[in-house]
Amino acid sequence: MLKSPVVLSCIVLLCLCNHTFANEKDQVKLQLKWNTQFQFAGYYAALEKGFYAEQNIDLTILQPNFIKSTADLVLDGEAEFGVADSSLVLSRLNNKKVVVLAAIFQHSPAMLLTKKADNIFGPFELAGKNVARRPVESDAAVTAMLEVEHVNLSNINEVYYTRDDLGLLSDNVDAMTVYSTDQPFLYHELGIATHLINPLNYGIDFYGDMLFTSETLLRENPDVAMRFKAASIKGWRYAFDHTEEVIDWLKNKYGAAKSIGHLRFEAKATKEMVLPDLVEIGSFNPDRFERIANIYIGQNSELEGRELTGIDYRFHTNSVISALWVKWIIIIAAVLAGLLVLFIFLSKRLRTLVNERTKALQRTKLD
Repeated sequence: MLKSPVVLSCIVLLCLCNHTFANEKDQVKLQLKWNTQFQFAGYYAALEKGFYAEQNIDLTILQPNFIKSTADLVLDGEAEFGVADSSLVLSRLNNKKVVVLAAIFQHSPAMLLTKKADNIFGPFELAGKNVARRPVESDAAVTAMLEVEHVNLSNINEVYYTRDDLGLLSDNVDAMTVYSTDQPFLYHELGIATHLINPLNYGIDFYGDMLFTSETLLRENPDVAMRFKAASIKGWRYAFDHTEEVIDWLKNKYGAAKSIGHLRFEAKATKEMVLPDLVEIGSFNPDRFERIANIYIGQNSELEGRELTGIDYRFHTNSVISALWVKWIIIIAAVLAGLLVLFIFLSKRLRTLVNERTKALQRTKLD
């Protein structure tokens, strides 16, 4: 049994402290979609500068897994957060409960690269050519571009896609899917003039890299998701404001395989995709997701009628806010209850001491 209201007050306050600070360091993992490079600079900057630590998050960054998709790795619980492109829309259409927290790349850097000497400057010149493309879920923008331009896909020879950045040097490849922020640098270094066939020029505008999580995590730990998002965006701002410093970390501390010159090229090209001076980093428009979804549906009619709304974390905002408010209401109520008990006890104790002191003084006067 409790011997004193003070003990009760202390227990209440200790429980409060435990509730508030038990998760002071949330252990989370971020799954990358590719190897360490400037493409992920914001996350490394947030880690290096302590922005995650400021949000009571202990982060581990995971290198890519080329066997399972980033979406599946997150949904399977192997990481709490991930980086993926607009294939997340397809994942959601396929009833995989991914939720986008922030669109970092406002435009997709995924394009087709050709050698200028081959005179392949647009979709029509691809007929009869050997094209190395990524899997359909990651190459929907290129497919949509070809369909919009009414290019007969049966007239294109699709060849096996490898991760060889210099695939165009092979006689078996006339065009290949690349990131405009990456591979063109290598051909420039070799003195080979290249051309990028950009889906954006044909009205196909997909988001590039996006930060996402699972619907389960967002509903069960909304505060962790929001804190992680805030720290990540802060990291991206730092990365663009301190590019050389971040490049040095990537190369010398985090083991980026690219040269300093290549990382600088990537940083400049990445900024052109993120547009931090024009658009708030991480912002996105749900209507654009709908347009992307329609492109996927156009490629696969079985997706017709599938649910997409939940891909936007703001769709869950009411429950997220409610959960946060409930949490803080409980905390505040516990604090007030503890203080009230303590105040009542101290008041009674003070009255008792005053009465005892008064009686003692009276006895002294009688003596």
